[in-house]
Amino acid sequence: APRLRCFAVTLDQKLTIALAVGALFFAPAAHAATGGPDAFGYTWIDTNSAGGPAVSYQFAPTLNGALGDDDYFNVSLPFTFTFYGLTYTTVSVNSNGGLAFGAGEYLTFSNSCGPSTSLDLAALFWDDLNPADLDSGGIYYGSFGSAPNRVFVIEWWDIDHYSNTGDFSGEIKLFEGSNAIEYHYFDLDLGSSSYSNGASATVGLAAGTFATLQRSCNTAALSTAAAIRFNPPGGPSCTDNDGDGSCTPADCNDSNPAVRPGATETCNSVDDNCNGQVDEGFDGDGDGGTSCAGDCNNTN
Repeated sequence: APRLRCFAVTLDQKLTIALAVGALFFAPAAHAATGGPDAFGYTWIDTNSAGGPAVSYQFAPTLNGALGDDDYFNVSLPFTFTFYGLTYTTVSVNSNGGLAFGAGEYLTFSNSCGPSTSLDLAALFWDDLNPADLDSGGIYYGSFGSAPNRVFVIEWWDIDHYSNTGDFSGEIKLFEGSNAIEYHYFDLDLGSSSYSNGASATVGLAAGTFATLQRSCNTAALSTAAAIRFNPPGGPSCTDNDGDGSCTPADCNDSNPAVRPGATETCNSVDDNCNGQVDEGFDGDGDGGTSCAGDCNNTN
């Protein structure tokens, strides 16, 4: 029977579910990895690398249940997104594990390495997938967060491989403002070593024949409960978890947007500006104590 999708859970619970389910599936040993830059300057970094994206699988709310085998549908983005220097407001979501920027763009079932395609393509898991199979799941999409830090998610949930050996679940995240792209994987066990973990899939980006940034092709190099982040040139080389424009290690608290390099230091016993000092400028008498840390006379 198809897996049930549960929306009444918190993000932390979703992450726990993803990690727990991932542990049940066969996956190759995790190795830290990065790649690029390509000819345009894009780079990629995975979960196992310092500064890589944390696993955060989000169940998208809107289902397109009418997608057939070797099919696609167009969806309007809630914000403009720049990909390899061109700005888009529409993407073509393809049944075969990828999205193309622009409307009416079809991704063939036969993947290629390189990849040799004319599409501006984000290939999450480009393989011969079949959402039209009777016991298959569906392709979902939706937006999370608020402007100017929204995230648009396109999710391939429980999609059968055409060989009908097993199902794939994963998603693409498009980040407003930074124009970064992340791939998050939930289920890579397709029931056969010929297809599982990307053994017959292409994973990466392509801008027509101009530039290619490939993570893997026809190699079982992916891990369940893992993520890959693709950064455009000039973007941060790591994940900015709190959206304050800085990330670890420069950001000494990447879960608090008020704490970041360049922030104004306040009298609160916190290193607000990540310079290694706490409450500097608030020790009026130079005795090593501040009023925010209990000095009752900051002039003596």
